[in-house]
Amino acid sequence: MTVFWFRRDLRLTDNHGLYEALRGETPVLPIFIYDTDILNALPDKKDRRLAFIHQALSQINAVLKTLGASLLIIHDTPLTAFEKICNEFNVVRVVTNGDYEPYAKDRDGRIETFLQSKRIPFTGYKDQVIFEKSDVMKQDGTPYTVYPPYAKVWLRQYAAQQPVTYPSEDFLGNVLKNTSFHFPSLTDIGFETVDMVAFNTLIDEDIVRNYHDTRNLPAVVGTSHVSVHLRFGTISVRKVVSLAARLNEKWL
Repeated sequence: MTVFWFRRDLRLTDNHGLYEALRGETPVLPIFIYDTDILNALPDKKDRRLAFIHQALSQINAVLKTLGASLLIIHDTPLTAFEKICNEFNVVRVVTNGDYEPYAKDRDGRIETFLQSKRIPFTGYKDQVIFEKSDVMKQDGTPYTVYPPYAKVWLRQYAAQQPVTYPSEDFLGNVLKNTSFHFPSLTDIGFETVDMVAFNTLIDEDIVRNYHDTRNLPAVVGTSHVSVHLRFGTISVRKVVSLAARLNEKWL
């Protein structure tokens, strides 16, 4: 069995790591870990970020239910969570998408060390970004420290080789069939419910098309409201950048 670990990629469509996991030879168990190392440090029990994550997971789980599957959600430290998973299931590999924050890199290092002790490969894929830091460098191999030349090279590389998509949604039939996993509420993990606006990943194309003209006008409601979706991966960064490129071709 393959484990796919959702983190900052909370969607079933155009998900690189999920796509690679589902195209493998073994059924895929989708999991999410409510990391107690992070949650225990949150002072507000009505944390809107956590409510947003819970809403996104609920939507994922609803789709999986239609396929006779469900999310395995664990409320614990990631290392303990994987110890439990490896004790309960015959795991042959773990797949996820890369996360670049210091805590995440340290966490993933600990998980990889544990899995190596079990001879289980741990593979991460590029999904959160278009280019990783080593993809856009100066000619001498050092990173840019000034934005304008970096942006110029970034746009040139994007125009030369636009990213492909990963239609993970086409392979969801390969998820592990199990509907018995408990889907915890916010109160189950020690938090309170929060009134949230409608979960909407639609982007106003006029805002994107005119952003270069309106971005410095405080009186104009001219932001896309897509940042939270990019932060938690409920929308594909490839989709967003492709849309921006199509609506602003002259900037490429």
